[in-house]
Formats: sequence, C-alpha cells, structure tokens
Amino acid sequence: KESAYGFALYGAITCGLLGNYEDGYRLGKLSLMLLERFNARHMRARVFSIVYALINNWVEPLQSAIQPLKEAIDVGLLTGDPEFAMVNAQCYQGLALASGRALGPLMDEMRAYSKQMLELNQALMHTLNTPVRQFTLNLLGRSSDPTKLVGEEMDEENLLRDAENGGQRTIISIALFHRMWLEYLFGHYERAA
Repeated sequence: KESAYGFALYGAITCGLLGNYEDGYRLGKLSLMLLERFNARHMRARVFSIVYALINNWVEPLQSAIQPLKEAIDVGLLTGDPEFAMVNAQCYQGLALASGRALGPLMDEMRAYSKQMLELNQALMHTLNTPVRQFTLNLLGRSSDPTKLVGEEMDEENLLRDAENGGQRTIISIALFHRMWLEYLFGHYERAA
C-alpha cells in the first residue's frame, strides 16, 4: 500500500530533476493504480499531493489537477492526515490561481483554508501559503503597491527577514517568486528579471 507513495516520489524526481516527463508520468499513473488496487485511502492525500502537484502538470493541463487536489484535502481530513490535507490545500490554491480561477471566490477559499491550517496546527503550510494569499489580494487591488507583497496578509520585508533568520529558504523562494510574478504582471519587467 505504501509503495504507491514511493512510486509517486520517484515519479516527481524523474520529472522534476531528471526531465524525463514520460516515465515520471507513468510512475505517477502507477502510484494511482496501486492506491486503487489496494484501496489505500489513507495514502490518498500523500500520493495525490505528489501526482497532481508535481507530476501531472508536466503533461496535462493545470486545470485537470484542481478537482483531485480538492478531493485529497477532504480525504486527508477524513483519514487523519491533516498535514497532507493542508499540503493539498496549498497546492490547490497555487494551481487554481495559476489556472485562472475567479479571484474573489478563490480568496474566500484561501481564507477558509488559512483558518483551517491554523486550527490543525499546520503552521508551516500557513506560512508557506501567506505569499499566495497576499498575491491574490494584490491582484484584487487590495495593496497600496501592487508589486509588493504588503497588505492584509503580510509584509514582505518582515516575512523575508524572519525567514532569513530562521533559515527557511522555501518561504523565501515562494515570496520572491510571487513578487517577481507581480512585477511582471504590472509591467516592471526589469525588476522581475
């Protein structure tokens, strides 16, 4: 049953690090088949987070991952895996945003998941998700400078300083990626580069 997760991880490595999308995609499909064959519902949130956020987007449209990621949130919560339920929430929000979902309703969902992350003691996912929420608010016109991650959800200087002091490179890269995306969207191409 647990081998489904192993195959999914190997598929993500095969796609992301080795650039072999066809074989990585096949490994992702194999991991999904193993989930079904062994009725490994308790592994579904873990496997879906890898397959639908790190593998399938190399081959399939982003939109095809939206519903499975939402399903994985619910399944993770029902099977006692809040960590991967919230990993899927993070992935869902990022893919929904990138695939053109309506920003207002998406922001409402983001706020609900943000609250849920805190209630489930998933502080890391909540922190990693903060730039995504502020990015969305910026696109909704709710920041004094649309190219800076400053507003209701965060202040990028404080977040980056705290992340630097704590050695949290992942949050730094997420924040800088979203700031770069804003700079590009609002025509500051040189700053985005």
